[in-house]
Amino acid sequence: MLRINISGVNPPLRQAAKRYAQSKLVVYISETMSKFPKLDSGQFAVLMADGATGHVLLESGKLSTGETDQVYKVFSDLELAKSYVTMMQKGNDKLEFVIKDHNQNLVEYIKAPRWI
Repeated sequence: MLRINISGVNPPLRQAAKRYAQSKLVVYISETMSKFPKLDSGQFAVLMADGATGHVLLESGKLSTGETDQVYKVFSDLELAKSYVTMMQKGNDKLEFVIKDHNQNLVEYIKAPRWI
């Protein structure tokens, strides 16, 4: 039996997890992995995923195991966060991103350029 833990996961990643469960691929997003970092007002957190699989990735591009991985990259302002996304997508057009503010509100979901 496949168990998918998607509690606390934002809607775009939740949809990705469902997509893969339906295609019979194993997807596991742990509560530990989805813990949001403590941010100050004006800071932003960026989460990166493989747009082809929906798997959450580490900054290195490796698959997050979900055990103790810190999957959010923190930026001091929105412009820096968006610059990071642009830079990463230039190197890999399959990457998609979620940017959240200090209250965990979704600021922007950035789809992988390959599928736009």
